[in-house]
Amino acid sequence: MKKETYEILWKDGIKAKAEQIVNDNAGKVVFDSEAKERIYKEYSKLRDYTKISFMRNPDGLLDRHKVCACLIIAIVKSKPLVYEDNDDNFGMKGIFNENLAMTVGLSLLYNFIISSDQNNQKWLKNGFSYPNTIRDATYQELLCLMLYYDIKNNQYSILALSNILFMIEAYTKQCNIENGE
Repeated sequence: MKKETYEILWKDGIKAKAEQIVNDNAGKVVFDSEAKERIYKEYSKLRDYTKISFMRNPDGLLDRHKVCACLIIAIVKSKPLVYEDNDDNFGMKGIFNENLAMTVGLSLLYNFIISSDQNNQKWLKNGFSYPNTIRDATYQELLCLMLYYDIKNNQYSILALSNILFMIEAYTKQCNIENGE
């Protein structure tokens, strides 16, 4: 990701969503604007690692799912939202950074998909679809909780998260095509 692209993503995505989370959770969380460079450096490190470790051509471009996975992990690891780690929201750990990361990452994925083909606007017009869960938490909350524990335990996988993003995209397309959208 070029620095100019990141500047736009920071201003219109990361910072804007972080400020919304802070406003919605007044007194529980604050935004560390110094995280801007930390996130970009972490993203670059993860991107380079992915290219060297998993790509046939390390000089090539990553696919959209890997780019978004690197960004999501970079945001969570950089912790731009600061709060008491012991907070328990609705029976779940505080997942503010993970929520921020997934929202921004999925927004970026959405933009990649829409810009790749005009036909995608039809099946993606209502945003992403997620499977129902049998728990009292949504699929998105469980995904954020997974990120929380994976990164806390330093057991995250860029490729696994990339695959999850691919499956969210495929699930959304399948659901909306079946519904005639």
